[in-house]
Amino acid sequence: MAAAQALQSKPSYVFKVVLVGEVGVGKTSTFVRLKDNRFFDAKSTIGIDKYEFTQEVNGVVVKIDLWDTAGSEKYRTLTGNYYHSAKACVYVYDITESSSLYGLSAWIADAQRFARDHLKFLVGNKTDLDDDRDVTKSTADTFAREKGFSHCAEISAKMGDNVVELFRCLAEKLVANFAPEVSSSGGAARHSGGGATLRGDEAPVSAPQKKCC
Repeated sequence: MAAAQALQSKPSYVFKVVLVGEVGVGKTSTFVRLKDNRFFDAKSTIGIDKYEFTQEVNGVVVKIDLWDTAGSEKYRTLTGNYYHSAKACVYVYDITESSSLYGLSAWIADAQRFARDHLKFLVGNKTDLDDDRDVTKSTADTFAREKGFSHCAEISAKMGDNVVELFRCLAEKLVANFAPEVSSSGGAARHSGGGATLRGDEAPVSAPQKKCC
């Protein structure tokens, strides 16, 4: 497992996370980099793929079910089914194409229809093409604040920069928002009977948000 070593303990929490964004921004490349630690160059994806991995947060094992959905308008209705019960959406844009950032507004509206109160992560991909940058960090920061994102970051799926760190941060924020007793106690007692899957109709417990970027 490239992103995290498999942990023997049964997870206390299972969180569904969905990758979304326009065609060609690098969602599948990010997915494959996390899963296999290699670069996968694909123009678009057909269908759905899922990767399960674990992270340890304050001594508690958390499982992330990461879903990679096709970015084409043709599949937007299809992927709507996969927003349901998601606790977080990772909105990916291409830092060399400003339209891919502003195009996320439609994806946000779609996601909010199916996954109430999900965490929103804004991720600018392709930092290896910084010389061709079309979206400044300041622009992304402003967009994130206006749209209520809980975190924003930049990565390079091609080079692997900041990908593992991104999903480690995501796991920590999921725990902070949906299992605050773990964060506050430094390792809460595990739920009896194994993992507790938090459904999309369960509202998060209010937790302070860190400043974006």
